[in-house]
Amino acid sequence: MTTQHTPGPWFAWRGDQVGKYWVSQGSTGHGEGSSGDICIFNNNSRRDELEVAANASLIAAAPELLAALKVAWDILPALPVGHEHYQQYSQIEAAIAKATGGC
Repeated sequence: MTTQHTPGPWFAWRGDQVGKYWVSQGSTGHGEGSSGDICIFNNNSRRDELEVAANASLIAAAPELLAALKVAWDILPALPVGHEHYQQYSQIEAAIAKATGGC
């Protein structure tokens, strides 16, 4: 389970315009058009400002979320076997596959 994504950490930043956010690699050198940009949100769909900010924050957390899922993937098989664990294992497997392009 490897991936080719830009290494984290990623950070979400609010732009100068209302509804504009970007996600970039690293905590310095951020700004639209910088080499560390991951994605830019322009609120063209007229979404609520808080929703756009939350979406940017969620995307910025992606590398850490993927790493946490991979740890859970490694730990879960050591837990006692039960139906509820199988469901979480399947959810983790599906999420990792989606994040790494294997959906």
